[in-house]
Amino acid sequence: MDPLEKLIPDPLIVVDSSHAVLELNAHARALTGQASPARADDIFAVDSRYAALLTAASGTSGYVVGSLDVRMASGEVRRVTAHAVTLERGATPRFAIQLLVVNDNQFKALSQQVRELNREVGLRRRSQARLEEALALNETLYRELQHRVKNHLQMMLGLFSAAVREAGDPSHQALIRRLQAQLSAIVEAQRLMYLAENRRGVSAEAMLRSLAEVAPKAAGSDVPIICHTEPIVISNEAAFPLALIANELLLNALKHGTTSPDPKVELRLRMAQSEVRLEVQDNGPGLPPATPERRSSGLGLVRGLCRQMGARLDVKVDAGTLVTVSFEGEGL
Repeated sequence: MDPLEKLIPDPLIVVDSSHAVLELNAHARALTGQASPARADDIFAVDSRYAALLTAASGTSGYVVGSLDVRMASGEVRRVTAHAVTLERGATPRFAIQLLVVNDNQFKALSQQVRELNREVGLRRRSQARLEEALALNETLYRELQHRVKNHLQMMLGLFSAAVREAGDPSHQALIRRLQAQLSAIVEAQRLMYLAENRRGVSAEAMLRSLAEVAPKAAGSDVPIICHTEPIVISNEAAFPLALIANELLLNALKHGTTSPDPKVELRLRMAQSEVRLEVQDNGPGLPPATPERRSSGLGLVRGLCRQMGARLDVKVDAGTLVTVSFEGEGL
């Protein structure tokens, strides 16, 4: 067995089916204080565990794992993990038993590592608990802030309604209603942001459909808006400018694009590759010409908002007006 001793650093014992110990390597001799020839019961507790290990080994070409009670050189009996493999079959089969013995120093080091790991786990759990408490507090504060913002915006809408009633000049009333509609768009975006489970974004589809329902009333029109929208989520940063853009485009379409005998206004939201595209189309005569007093019927505000969110604005007049707002949708 000498050549094998260099390859196998663990105690290795060769036995046969008659319980004779045929060979021991140096590690096994040092561990047990025995030398061959010897009997298996000088080293092992030859019991059902020992018999089951050899029986299992005889039934396979690989090694099997078990545990054996081993008598040490000091006289102490210790239970250790053992690997057994059949070396030779026949009338008197031979088996090699490898003992995986952990010494006291290794036990101490392992126990120390376990204690350190337990301590680290405890620290991490306490840190996680503190983080979860902070997250719950932040969630409560966020909800409270959104609730207060919603109440303040609703109060401002009420002030606009009172101002419309008190204004005597029709042009002043029209201006206040337009401002009221713009604020309503912001209120709707904020409402969806408050309700959203995803704190990073809101449903653009829900927001635009809601705006399409209230825009005719704000414009004093009875023309319904036809919606074709896909379920798209946009970031919170994009929600407010997009709500204002859609509101302005819908109000323009209802004001300038519904003079035909069969007026029609459509709102479309879709993904085109990596871009989100908002389209508002009517079948009216087109936008009125821009004047120094009027910047293309609200398109000046739309252009400014498009620049703010990095969007592209396209206006096409051909048997009606088609306005398209496109912006990157990746990561939203």
